[in-house]
Amino acid sequence: MENKDYQLRSMQERIEYLEEAYRLLLDNLNGLISSRKFIDDPTNIRDPHAIVAAAGEYIKKLFAFKEISFLLVDEPDADFFIAYCAPEYKRKFIQQEVDAKIEDGTFAWALRQNHPVIVPSKRQGLTTILHVLTTQFRTRGMFVGTIEKSSLNVTDPLLIMLTVLTQNISYSIESAILYKMIKDKAMTLELILKSTGEGIMGLDPEGKIIFANPAIADMTGFEIEELIGKYHHDLLHHTKPDGTPYPQEECLLYKAFKDRRAHYIDDEIFWKKDGSSFPAEYTSNPMQDEQMKLIGAVVMLRNITERKRAEQEKDNLQEQLLQAHKMQAVGQLAGGVAHDFNNILTAIISYGHILLAKMGKNDALRTYVDHMLSSSERAAHLVTSLLAFSRKQTINLKPTDVNRIVTEVKTLLIRILGEDIELNTMLTDKDAIVMADGNQIEQVLMNLATNARDAMPNGGTLTIGTDLKEMDDKFIQVHGYGEVKKYALITVSDTGVGMTEEVTARIFEPFFTTKEVGKGTGLGLAMAYGIIKQHNGYIKVNSALGRGTSFTIFLPVLQSAIEERKSETDSVVRGGTETVLLAEDNAEVREAAHEILAGGGYTIIEAVDGEEALQKFLENKEKIHLLIIDIIMPKKNGKEIYEEIKKIKSDIKAIFTSGYTADNFHWKSIEAEGLEFIPKPFSPDILLEKIRDVLDKGK
Repeated sequence: MENKDYQLRSMQERIEYLEEAYRLLLDNLNGLISSRKFIDDPTNIRDPHAIVAAAGEYIKKLFAFKEISFLLVDEPDADFFIAYCAPEYKRKFIQQEVDAKIEDGTFAWALRQNHPVIVPSKRQGLTTILHVLTTQFRTRGMFVGTIEKSSLNVTDPLLIMLTVLTQNISYSIESAILYKMIKDKAMTLELILKSTGEGIMGLDPEGKIIFANPAIADMTGFEIEELIGKYHHDLLHHTKPDGTPYPQEECLLYKAFKDRRAHYIDDEIFWKKDGSSFPAEYTSNPMQDEQMKLIGAVVMLRNITERKRAEQEKDNLQEQLLQAHKMQAVGQLAGGVAHDFNNILTAIISYGHILLAKMGKNDALRTYVDHMLSSSERAAHLVTSLLAFSRKQTINLKPTDVNRIVTEVKTLLIRILGEDIELNTMLTDKDAIVMADGNQIEQVLMNLATNARDAMPNGGTLTIGTDLKEMDDKFIQVHGYGEVKKYALITVSDTGVGMTEEVTARIFEPFFTTKEVGKGTGLGLAMAYGIIKQHNGYIKVNSALGRGTSFTIFLPVLQSAIEERKSETDSVVRGGTETVLLAEDNAEVREAAHEILAGGGYTIIEAVDGEEALQKFLENKEKIHLLIIDIIMPKKNGKEIYEEIKKIKSDIKAIFTSGYTADNFHWKSIEAEGLEFIPKPFSPDILLEKIRDVLDKGK
């Protein structure tokens, strides 16, 4: 009976203990529910160190631990370190305790358990409780607590509460670490969006801007806040380049919404806040969620203003290269015919002057000879202009007054223009001296006048003006050409039909013409351009349909005295009685020169090639006073003849002639040595004057 009573009392005590234990468990579990703030609201605590510190303070209230510490895992090295210790001055002893557990394997064994591990402490009178901090993903740390053996009352409910609490702590730490990773990635993404030079904006399905980076704000001139929530089409993409409205249904950005595919556009304009526009290339990519529902689009925009400018510069360089090739072709053509053509012109001009000299002043045929000589001289200038245009001939530069050039060419221009066109000149009263070949500039003015005449079929007015202009940095920046210096200006303006922008852009191209077949070669303005460039000058054109055309020539001003050009009537040409060796392979030129020299009183010894010239000199070396030698001849060229004769007679005087000197090695050496030279075609007076100057030099 007593035994049964004892058993009943024992069972009753056990029941009471369990009831008290579970009551205590329920009470503490209610408290633990409030501790779930570590996982339910991860924005509350973002730092794992702060989480374990808060948890340590909470555990102090639930358990009679003498010492509490939390170890966390150092991610890079996977080492454990003490992140929290209470009291702090016991950190050293806790570290020793942990080192001992690691050494004897207890620490590693506890890491594999999902419940508290109670083990003896290294220090006398203490017991250590270890509990791993782990989630389903990874181990995050270890709880280490010590308690006095004398007060040890570790019940199952307390251990369960410790397990629940460490799980909460583990997931809170996990959340904090994941939050930091997400935040770091978000910051990196934000940094990329801010740093990229490409404009990026996000659109919702209605086309409203939901995000925009600083680059797109810089491109458009809007603040980011002004872009967000606005319809991108109404703000940035509303008008086509020609000024007509851009319907939203035609907007290529919306294709990403319509067909759910990415679209790339290489050149389209977008509009800025200030009303200006800029060219851009862009891609529009649809955004879809996990259920493939369309939630918007991402647009990447790049301002291609600089690219288009570079492309235009490339096109300009290619155009210049093409024009250079055309100029080279013209130069080769001109150079190929210049020598023979100038020989022909030499004969025509020489015989024309001889004929004119034998006519009476009142001879009715004299007018026809004058016209023949005038046309021959224009033909000679044309060849020279072609060569100068293609830079195949050195021009004869000397200080020249542009006013004098205009004045001297005026009479000829009046004949070119005809009776229906009035010619006006407006010349500056300032000194406008330039380093120029007067004949070449006259040729330019004749070409411009010819074009002006054709542009005024019903008559009109041509005005030629001169002035001075100082080019400064601002002028050069606006116009894209020039150097900082003073220029003399020659302006040629007509009241003709004018030109379109397309024609104006190509007006100086070789072979480009708007005239009918047979009425224009397309070389007149190209030659003018080449001549002015060879003078280190510039020529520009302004024109509009119905408003006429104006050409402006810029020539660098020279601060020096003017070298007066002598006309054939300025001085009386003198002949002589000396003996001249004439070496010329062209029969017509040789015969014409013979007539000129004979008419001047000279004795002439002729030679048809280089070897005969040398032989004739050897036979008559005591009598010959002067050599007139064509540079290019059969058997021996003019320079070789001169060098051999000079060895025989060192003081021999010589005049070299040629119809084409460019690209000729011997001409370059003649020019370098400063030897006397007369270009073909030449008139009798010019030849006789040159002969007299050379023979009298040094006397």
